[in-house]
Amino acid sequence: MKKQLLTLVISLFSLCLYAQDAETLPSKYLYADATVQISSDFVGSLSLGHSWGLGKKKRFVLGTGVRYSFFQGKDNKEFYSAPPEYFGKADKQDTLTIASPSQSNIVLYISLSYRIKSKFEVGMNIDAVGYTFGADKDAVYTGNGSSQPTTASSGNASLLLIGANDTGMLSSEFYVQYHFNKKWSAKLGFAHTFTEFQTPTELQPGNKRFRGVSDGLVIGARYNIK
Repeated sequence: MKKQLLTLVISLFSLCLYAQDAETLPSKYLYADATVQISSDFVGSLSLGHSWGLGKKKRFVLGTGVRYSFFQGKDNKEFYSAPPEYFGKADKQDTLTIASPSQSNIVLYISLSYRIKSKFEVGMNIDAVGYTFGADKDAVYTGNGSSQPTTASSGNASLLLIGANDTGMLSSEFYVQYHFNKKWSAKLGFAHTFTEFQTPTELQPGNKRFRGVSDGLVIGARYNIK
């Protein structure tokens, strides 16, 4: 994923260097957006956003909006101890395996992009604060060399706290967008999604939260309402 993002950033920077267009772009947008993340897991999103063009030519675009996302994981997906003192540390990380994991969230997101000429736009967006929800799931907890059945729930705040400090379901996108006309555009890029489930009790001492990671290609379409 890091190599792919580096390649995308270099490509976008190169495009910016060659962008020469005197057109002044709109100062603000109200839009609806739909995206699908393609990987071994499925993540689909619907957004309603508002953004503002900055600078003399309005090429830098800052925005925010509301996004609804739905996650459907692959069968028997593994989720790992989520708190920062556990996550990514093999000697402290236990596993929660869920046969058919799914959850949803509603969040406020922030976005930043750059318009290259009038047709191309490069940018990113990331979830900031919201709520994750979904039905309880049957799961198997594995830790200390033993396993036991349990349930996994999704009710939790979604908070962008940077890296392993994050809580709940959070998504980010890095993309190139092509504007067909003033109303319609399409985008292609990479997406990174955290999902999180909790056990009813601390099966792992000091922890009830377990996180999954989904990376993949993202495709989407946007309609400018005004």
